[in-house]
This record gives sequence, structure tokens and C-alpha cells, in this order.
Amino acid sequence: MQKPTSPLQRLLWGTLLLINSTLLLLYIGSIIVPTFYSDSLLGQWFETVQWEDLPLSEEQTVALVFTIAIVYLLLKNAHHAVVERDRRKLYQQWAEQHHWLYDPQKDQALYRKYRFLLGIPGYYASSSPNTDICAVHRFQRRWRNYIAVAYTHYVRTRKVSSSGKSRRTTVTHSYLGVTLIHTQSNFPKLYISPTHWSDPIFAFISQLFELVFCHLGFNFSEPSWQEFIQPLNHSSNGKQHIKKYQVETGNPDFIQQFFHPKMLKYLSTLPRGLRFEIDRDILVIYQEGRLNLDTIQVNLNHLHRIYQLIPERWK
Repeated sequence: MQKPTSPLQRLLWGTLLLINSTLLLLYIGSIIVPTFYSDSLLGQWFETVQWEDLPLSEEQTVALVFTIAIVYLLLKNAHHAVVERDRRKLYQQWAEQHHWLYDPQKDQALYRKYRFLLGIPGYYASSSPNTDICAVHRFQRRWRNYIAVAYTHYVRTRKVSSSGKSRRTTVTHSYLGVTLIHTQSNFPKLYISPTHWSDPIFAFISQLFELVFCHLGFNFSEPSWQEFIQPLNHSSNGKQHIKKYQVETGNPDFIQQFFHPKMLKYLSTLPRGLRFEIDRDILVIYQEGRLNLDTIQVNLNHLHRIYQLIPERWK
């Protein structure tokens, strides 16, 4: 049979396939489903219904509900496949126009390469059988004197909860856009993120435990989290906005020299919610959600400028 090519042929072909699948599922559901649903909550609800007052019998209603659920899942998966196909096509066109190498496949090796970074979530959950962590939609190229990499960090978590005889499976998906450059320097670790309302609470608890362990004879060579507050421009109503960052570093000298006046002024221009990290030869920017093609070059420019502003003694 000739494969449909035009949009109209594909629509007609898909409609016929959906009708045939629905009829087949109705037939299968009318035979199989009544055998298995009796012990479930749905089965208990069906037992309370007065079926003689309804146009459909109990078996027909169960089969119809079962079929609707299956058809919904099929349509949902088909829609996801179409969206993903269009996304890959768009990414491939963008990569060719801007001279990037593009790989749409899931890449666990790339995730493992960068999972030591503090901003990459899922480090402790990577060994869980219910968690799938990988990098997808990877872009890579030589940019200026750096090796530039951009990708989407993807975490899929499957959670099974049970209540009585029923079991419920919940699947969550989370995405993080990662843009980074490899330099020829070797920096101490530095992680900068916007503060959250709960951060002062956890910082107080951390300092309390640190005092207790120091009293017991333990010595902490690395400083704990610090808060850095950057005043911003005055708004139209006369109030001054501030940008608060949570900063962690393994080298106190580096953090003192990193936040010089020019660096502070430039950091104040970065978008709110942007997370930034330096570790070894890597400078990286994180953005919540999938990788945004419109911000890749913008983030690369931010990373290049930050690298230029780092004092020469650390390069």
C-alpha cells in the first residue's frame, strides 16, 4: 500500500486507523475488562449504579471507559511524538545556520561528565531505578577560544504509591537549560544562585551544626554558604531594589577577589533567576526549563564577559 504523503491523506488515514482501533478496543474491552475491574474502586462504584435505567449495560460502559482512556493515551503520545519531531527539526535548522554540531539523542555520558557541578540536579538520585537522568538536544562548537556546549538536562522520576488494593503511578519530568564553556584555566569552585526565602533558615541550621562539630574538635576547612547582596537601580516609585545571591566557594581568597566593583556592576545586569557556576576549567549558566535557542548566544556572551572580568592571577 502506498504511504500517504499529503496532509489530507494523512488525516484520512489517521481517522480510519483511529476508528478501527476504537472498534477493536471496544470488542476487547467488553470481553476482558469486566473480569479485572471488580476488585478496584471503579468496580465498587459500578456496583452501585442502577444499570436498568441507563442506555448502556455495565459491560458496555466499562468497555467504553476503557476505550476512551486508551484512545486518550494514544492521542497524547502521538501529539508528543509530533511535537518532539518538530522540535528536533527546528533545532537542526538552527544548528546548521549558526554552525553548531547538534545531537538530539539522550546522552547519559554527557550527564556523567558534568554531574560534579553543584547546579546539575539528580546526583544522589542517579542510582535509583525509578529515576532516569540524561542530557538531550546537545549543541557543541568551537567559539572564540572556548569549547562551547549547550544542552537540556532532563530528569524523569517515577513514583508508585499504593492505597489499599489500588496502586497509582506518578511520572514527573523536569528540565534545565545548561550553557557552558571550557577555558584554559583552572578555577576554584564558585556557585552563585538567587536566594530563596528558606535559605536563611537552612544557613542558620548549618552554622549551628558547624559550631557544635567545631566544639567537638572537628575543623571545617571550607567556608559555608554566604549571602551577597547587590543594590540595583532605583525604580520609578523611588524604592531601591536589591538582588540577593547565595554564594559558595572552596577558596575564600577567590570569592573576595572575584566580586570586585566591575564584576558586581556586570552581575547586576544579569536576568533575575539566573544561576552561575565556576569549577575547574568550566564556566556555566543555568536556566529553568528546556534549553532556549534564543538565549544560547546571550549566555555565551555573559560567560565570556565574566571570564574577562576574573582577576588575571586566577587564570
